[in-house]
Amino acid sequence: MLKKILIAIGILIAAIVIIIAAAGIIIMRVVDKPFIESRISQALNRQVKIEKIDVSIFSLVSGIEIKKMVISNFKTPPELAALKDKPMDAGDVFVDMEALHFKVRFLPLVRKQFELDELVLYSPVIHLARSKQGFLNCDDLIKSKKQQLAEKADLNKTEAAKPVTADDIPLAITVGEIGIKNGTINYHDGEFDQKFQVYNLTALAYDINVDPKDLAKKDDVKLKIALGLKTVGPMKTGSVQSFDITIDAAGKVIPFDTRTRLLEPEIIVHVAFPDGQINGLQIFNAVAAIPLLGDYLGEHISFLKGKQEWKNSKASYVDLRYKAGKADISNGNLDLKEAKLLFAGMVNTDSKALDIKLDMVMKKEINNAIKSTLAKKLMWV
Repeated sequence: MLKKILIAIGILIAAIVIIIAAAGIIIMRVVDKPFIESRISQALNRQVKIEKIDVSIFSLVSGIEIKKMVISNFKTPPELAALKDKPMDAGDVFVDMEALHFKVRFLPLVRKQFELDELVLYSPVIHLARSKQGFLNCDDLIKSKKQQLAEKADLNKTEAAKPVTADDIPLAITVGEIGIKNGTINYHDGEFDQKFQVYNLTALAYDINVDPKDLAKKDDVKLKIALGLKTVGPMKTGSVQSFDITIDAAGKVIPFDTRTRLLEPEIIVHVAFPDGQINGLQIFNAVAAIPLLGDYLGEHISFLKGKQEWKNSKASYVDLRYKAGKADISNGNLDLKEAKLLFAGMVNTDSKALDIKLDMVMKKEINNAIKSTLAKKLMWV
């Protein structure tokens, strides 16, 4: 009996290996550079060039790696046809990435489970631009406002769209990690002729575990975001002249409301600002505009006009919670050299309503100087 069981197990394992190998051979024959380039090009309406694709017989297990992929800005079908087999113009690059890793598990699909180990872009450089007329060079990848209005009008004529629920998911979903590692985003705002850069960007959703049959225990997406954000050249508008701030954020997303089972994501994150530099902070000008405060405090808070800088700070952070169009801000703390800025409040992303409370706590030596100045001024009142 045991012998028969072992033989059956051996046959089963051999069958699985044969299936994976056969599927791998099919992938090797079908999935090549021209195949991937043409599919991505058709999907994005952009010229696509790939240096190398690593595909093996066991790619269903080991995954697929695309090395050095470059994607152009928008092209019309005739333009794409004319550019076929031609090198890409270096000045027309939208995205340039070192690698893309894709690894999905095959066997769980048989059990109606989707398990993705990795879908990560490595070292992408993304060039975003906004024209003077307000058009982004990625607008073609997003539905136009006219399309949205047309769809909304059609929706009003018929029944309201059915909300997405956990019951609409046919299988349990498990994902190792998905996102970007070590990316860069260069952004140019043509309307204000202003440039910004996001650098050292790592943005990952990981340990994703959603099971519609067990939402109480499996309804969770972990988040990890790290980046630097800086101005390139002085600001021409806004409340600061320039800034360079690093951000580390960690938290989670709860995709479905466990009570209603509706897709209504709740986002909870703790955001830290370990290093930063801000030039020309305009808070001083706002304070100085109040006659009483300007007269009594102006000389002592003039430091706000200059450069604010902090390094390796463990006391600069904020907690954010978002759900159903409302973002709650709490425990906001920016630890500057001469003062602490404390802030909290609420932002309604639908109505754009903003309610923020801001307090400034100055260091002891500044407080003592203010007390001394106030005492002298009051003596002459």
